[in-house]
Amino acid sequence: MVDMKSGMRSRFTDDAGDKLFSIWSPDGKSVVFDRDAGNGSGARDIVQKPAAGGAETVLYGDSRPKWPLSFTADGRFLAFVTVNPGTGQDIEVLPLSGSDKRPIPFQAVPGIKSYPRFSPDGRWVAFGSDEAGPNEIYVAPFPGPGKKIQVSTEGGSWPRWRRDGKELFYVGPDLTIMAVSLTIQGGVFQASQPKPLFQIQPVVGGFYSYDLAVDGQRVLVNAVASAPSSSRPTFALNRPSGERSEP
Repeated sequence: MVDMKSGMRSRFTDDAGDKLFSIWSPDGKSVVFDRDAGNGSGARDIVQKPAAGGAETVLYGDSRPKWPLSFTADGRFLAFVTVNPGTGQDIEVLPLSGSDKRPIPFQAVPGIKSYPRFSPDGRWVAFGSDEAGPNEIYVAPFPGPGKKIQVSTEGGSWPRWRRDGKELFYVGPDLTIMAVSLTIQGGVFQASQPKPLFQIQPVVGGFYSYDLAVDGQRVLVNAVASAPSSSRPTFALNRPSGERSEP
């Protein structure tokens, strides 16, 4: 943990198991992460720990690998990626309230499904999938039923929603940030043609390298520094002048 005011760093976990993904709970009071189950099988548990420190809680554990990616804004559901025989890398949703806390299959067709992100109102999930060939970005209603809609046109990964749900961002195959204006009325979802914003040079591939300001007008990028003599990453990029988010 890093205190952004003081710059003080503190170790958040101290056990031997490795961790890969970590996400804040919507209320900011805890962090959820995956951890090696430690039995040599490749299984990973989904674990929650208070941000201020304290006892950990295993939210869900079984014999599969699992990686938590997204909460609904009310904290009632957690989307994660896992691996199942026959279909490959799937998306499931873990209920965090009520008596039945068994995972709900969400996208379980053959192929690699990745990086689910709940919409701000929790009624839609954006995700990547290579089920039809190149990895594309889709949006599907949650909890369903309903047909998923492809919003990218030439490949894409790592979707993010604008806070008001009127725009969706993703990264194209050439590492260009793309923006899609959205209209959702009466349960009908419509997406505009994707617009390129700017190209990025992420420090680490395969993971999220960008985040959004609340209004979607600024993009925070963990990018390779432009100066050859510097090894420090640059972090802030503005959207091109004249690009607006409103559809």
